[in-house]
Amino acid sequence: GGSSLAVAGVFGALTVVFVGTNAVAVRTLRLPAYVEQVSSRTQPLGGGLRSMFLPPGYPQSVPAGYKWYAFFCIAADVTYLPRTTVQQLAFWGQVWGVGDASRT
Repeated sequence: GGSSLAVAGVFGALTVVFVGTNAVAVRTLRLPAYVEQVSSRTQPLGGGLRSMFLPPGYPQSVPAGYKWYAFFCIAADVTYLPRTTVQQLAFWGQVWGVGDASRT
C-alpha cells in the first residue's frame, strides 16, 4: 500500500545519497601517482586526538581534496544506518508480512 511506497521512496533517497557521496568522495580525492611514505615519528608522541583521527603528517601528507573526501565519507557513514534500517523494515514487511496482522 501507501506505506510500502513511502518506505521504498525513503530507501531510494538514502541510496542515492549514499552512492552519490561515495562517488563524489572518490572523484574529489586526487592522489598523486606516488605518495612518499611519512614516518609516524613526524608527530610528537602522545599527539592525542589529532594523531588518532588524522593521518601521519597531516596536513602536508594529504592531497588538497582530502577534506572533501573526509566530509563525503562521513556523510556516507551517517546515511548507512538509516538506509539499512529502512531496507530491513521493507524486507521484513514485504517478504514476511511483519506488522501486517492479516499476513501472520
